[in-house]
Amino acid sequence: MISKKLRKMGEERGFVTANGICYGEVNGYTVTLYEDGNYKNVVITAGVDQTAYQNLMANEKQIRDTYRILLHVQSTYVIAQFAGLSAKPEKISAFMDAFTAQLDAFGCKKSECSCLFCGMEMEPTSRVTKLVGGRAMRMHSGCAERLIDDLKTEEQAAAEQKSNAGKGLVGAVLLGLAAALPWAIVYALGYFVAWLGALIGMAVVKGYQKFGGIVKKSTIVIFAVLIILLVIFAQLLGDVFQIGYTILQGEIWGTLADIPFYMNLLFADSEYISSFLLNVLLGVVFAGLGVYGIFRTLISGVSSQSKKIVDLPDSKQ
Repeated sequence: MISKKLRKMGEERGFVTANGICYGEVNGYTVTLYEDGNYKNVVITAGVDQTAYQNLMANEKQIRDTYRILLHVQSTYVIAQFAGLSAKPEKISAFMDAFTAQLDAFGCKKSECSCLFCGMEMEPTSRVTKLVGGRAMRMHSGCAERLIDDLKTEEQAAAEQKSNAGKGLVGAVLLGLAAALPWAIVYALGYFVAWLGALIGMAVVKGYQKFGGIVKKSTIVIFAVLIILLVIFAQLLGDVFQIGYTILQGEIWGTLADIPFYMNLLFADSEYISSFLLNVLLGVVFAGLGVYGIFRTLISGVSSQSKKIVDLPDSKQ
């Protein structure tokens, strides 16, 4: 995703907009612009060997303080993140000019003249522009095909890997049940509990992974169903605790064996049912918020990366 203002700035510099990004060449480096939440991201494709990495890290604080950015360095790219409304397009444009000039001094390889997949030099006639991991990359056409083939091989191996779903589900249920206890106790004490749905959600995912479960696309749906069931269980358990405590205090007649009788009375009350469903709904919402980042990472991990590598038109520069 990219805003109109950021896209306009890029296109004025000769950048091309395609597939939700804006990209082009700056001082010999392929630069990709896109936005993610509250961040405006500048991804500079560059060869970063050990020496260049050490130079960048040695100057990281100065870079961050000078440009007011978050800096992330990988072997084939550098990401600069501008936060908030203060990241004006003209400021980002000036940064691209200044920082790409600095990359030469740090020892980074320019992406216009060397393929970042194989490290060899490339002629303009032998290179292609690909969208890889959300960023534009220049590489040999043959290297692009090998990259796709390698990813397909990895995806095939992952698809054939045993999911260990049985063990994973045991862990998900056990940790999920443990996480349901705080909900039940807090509810029995009369406090707002829906926020504890986040704890249940995270416990389910962590329990599945802790017991050796391998995440596949089908398990995402299983997580969602299990979280809903555990939130319902936590709410019911809270009612059981509350009724049991009231009986033990002598506020209502009967023994703990009479809890099912009182539960039936509750479910005959339309107001209680409305309150019950509201608590469950809010709990599921909070659970979703709690595991959103985890789910996004898991879904990204099990989705086909090879299919996301697509051709991009050459920039105007």
